[in-house]
Amino acid sequence: MTIPKIPYRFSTLATALLTVALTACGSDSDNGGGASSQSSQSSENASSSSTSASSQTSASSEASTSSEASSSSSASSEGPISIEPDFQLSLLADFPVGVAVSAASEPYTIFGNNAQPRRDVIVEHFSQLTAGNIMKMSYLHPEEDRYTFDDADELVNFAQTNGMSVHGHALVWHPDYQVPNFMNGYEGDWEAMLTDHVTTIVNHFGDTVVSWDVVNEAVDTYSSNPSDGWRHSVFYNYEPPAEGEVPPYIEVAFQAAHDAKPELDLYYNDYDNTANADRLAKTLEIADHLDDKGIIDGVGFQMHVYMGYPSLDAFRNAFQEVVDRGLKVKVTELDVAVVNPYGGGEPPPQPDYDMELATAQKVRFCEIAEVYLETVPAELRGGFTVWGLTDDESWLMNQFENATGAEYDDVWPLLFNADLSAKPALQGVADAFNGEPCSAE
Repeated sequence: MTIPKIPYRFSTLATALLTVALTACGSDSDNGGGASSQSSQSSENASSSSTSASSQTSASSEASTSSEASSSSSASSEGPISIEPDFQLSLLADFPVGVAVSAASEPYTIFGNNAQPRRDVIVEHFSQLTAGNIMKMSYLHPEEDRYTFDDADELVNFAQTNGMSVHGHALVWHPDYQVPNFMNGYEGDWEAMLTDHVTTIVNHFGDTVVSWDVVNEAVDTYSSNPSDGWRHSVFYNYEPPAEGEVPPYIEVAFQAAHDAKPELDLYYNDYDNTANADRLAKTLEIADHLDDKGIIDGVGFQMHVYMGYPSLDAFRNAFQEVVDRGLKVKVTELDVAVVNPYGGGEPPPQPDYDMELATAQKVRFCEIAEVYLETVPAELRGGFTVWGLTDDESWLMNQFENATGAEYDDVWPLLFNADLSAKPALQGVADAFNGEPCSAE
């Protein structure tokens, strides 16, 4: 049974927020892209010390307010800067509007005893879920002859019950903590093993998961890494590619997913592939190779970005390259930090998150969504997903500290405050979806 969405003003959100305030539910540690994460690059590999050489600080965009789906803003010393939206975000788009969530017993899980308010907001504003962790390799396939689907099934069932779809993340991904132990130094037929891994998972979920990040982050172009542009992961090492060729494991994984469920949308997903020309070129090399085989549907752009970097033209140009190939473009992991610690020199101090900054962030979200809509034709819009629900759960604070030593209590990168109230940033995305200008009016 599908539970219908109801108008915001009649929802249970206000009651839920009051309950949260009265019960003072505490938060735990970060979730975001997982127990391990990585900067303006990947939301998931914090153990890596390499950061985007091209990440820079710069001035933020101008500010904006509202559209036909209007809202009122409020700010005071007693609470966060928030709006009261009279829209449901996902109903403003004809493509999936997604959010990454925690499940099982993770911090910020949507299945905890006090998690009903989180679920209410998710159902109110989003039409697609991505699991932040529990659909990655080691969670679903810890041993060669054993798969564990219970936690992921709970998430998928929740999505189905509430009329939402699920984007699977990710079938093949390289970090040590995510690669099942049996895959390291595998001495059998690696191609058959990887094919079985992908086939079993895709078949288990069938049509209930409508799309997959089949391979995540196979590119590595930073100076401290291999000069061929490929990440020399355990999967790469199964059979290193000939010069000028794409690593064979990528095609094996995509072929297996395509053979299992050809009707699903299959994506190659990576970070920093908008402004970083080398990373974009390698991403497109993968896309071209797989497209020639007829086994890829689109490219995922993680989009862990900042207020002034990358430029809107960088987003536009990267999206256009994929559109020109007739492939879908999916924004898979969007967050917009209001501070960039990678600009060179000492990381900047944490700013005051005042109305001026909140409004500028609203414009930034609006402009990113606007570029997506202007550049990507309707039939090629794979979806628009933010990487987390509330600012306090973001992976970025831990990542910034781990990578640079900079300590930030918050970098306010998402659409909702820690108390689940909507930020002006939510209005920014709504303005773009409604075709309203991203202005300071």
